[in-house]
Amino acid sequence: MRFPSKFSIIGLGALATVQGQINTTTPVADAGDFGDITPPAWTYADTTWALQGRCGVSNPNQSPINIVSASASSTPDATADATAFNFDAQGFPDSAISNAQQSELEVNGHTWEVAWDDHHNATDPYGINIGDKFYRLAQYHYHSPSEHQVDGQHYDMEAHHVHFCAGISCQTNETDDEILVVAVFMNVGEPNTYLTSYWNDFNASADVDIQHLGNPYTQFMPADKSYYSYVGSTTTPPCASNVQWLLLQNSVTMSQAQLTAYHNSVNTLPQPAVPAVPPPGVSAGWINSTKINNRPVQALGTRVVTLYTQPPAVAAAE
Repeated sequence: MRFPSKFSIIGLGALATVQGQINTTTPVADAGDFGDITPPAWTYADTTWALQGRCGVSNPNQSPINIVSASASSTPDATADATAFNFDAQGFPDSAISNAQQSELEVNGHTWEVAWDDHHNATDPYGINIGDKFYRLAQYHYHSPSEHQVDGQHYDMEAHHVHFCAGISCQTNETDDEILVVAVFMNVGEPNTYLTSYWNDFNASADVDIQHLGNPYTQFMPADKSYYSYVGSTTTPPCASNVQWLLLQNSVTMSQAQLTAYHNSVNTLPQPAVPAVPPPGVSAGWINSTKINNRPVQALGTRVVTLYTQPPAVAAAE
């Protein structure tokens, strides 16, 4: 997850997730701001990141984590109780046919990123409603292998859809506060038609403007949006705390060619690094000399991971 060197991310405060909704009644706390100081350089060759914001070991509740599926607490009768599951995405007009909405493809020092609706031209902004708060989709980007593990295993890739609270119910007026990330796991399989629409357009030499990019909630994410939820941090410096994570339980596929195209680009970037051993769980076609851009999993500590299961009636309506 990438952020500018100067920002004021306050995060989501001391959160609790109750019936799928975020409880923000407690005061927010600063998540580590560099202010006017340029942060030291960081890479994936050494991920201790001790001088990077709140990345040090003295700050608990970091991300990513290993999800032990058997230990994830489930909401009571989640398959029958629609109030327990909360994934209410919005956005209008249809981004796939609207000329007004323009996104930007960016290649930064460690990954590929899509800056969504870059000029905020959507009539109804794209994002997710949780309780009385609206979290606006700002960008999505990729890590390979996945940053989060499930039962000790990586996926080939993980997409992070980064949202910021927007509207009168937010706890601050800053546009980059109160972070919500929706993560989607990806494994090699059938080609991903959503990625096909822009995957070959990333250019390391210059940002690329694109139109008619489809709605990621309906065209990229799986129809069954059951998710694991926990509170953590951003996964790159400054490791801003109190980030609400929604990790979709069901993965999507991408072709080996799509994964290879990404890896070929990442191998030329300055921050990724070749790991000592191949990441556990990746597909058989993984090349051992491939650079990676995932932060190692962090201690769960006293945090609880909760599984929210999408009711059958909701899944059928997709």
